[in-house]
Amino acid sequence: MTKTQEMQNPPQYAKGNLEQIICLVMIKPYKPSANVDGFKPIGQTVPQYTPQPMTQAQPSAPDNAVPVNNMSDMDDEIPF
Repeated sequence: MTKTQEMQNPPQYAKGNLEQIICLVMIKPYKPSANVDGFKPIGQTVPQYTPQPMTQAQPSAPDNAVPVNNMSDMDDEIPF
């Protein structure tokens, strides 16, 4: 990273009043460490997906179910 700024104390024979500040940021390279805390990695913990065979659909309504013709037939009163 660099930035340009005016000199605070320029030398006596300087040819300009600007100076460029260079900043170097150094970081350590990433090294994956061994499992320190005793936990398994997430890839080993979560079970893998296994495809299941398709099953036959089951009817959701009972055999004696009939459609509602009149909404007033519905018993939607909540007893208190």
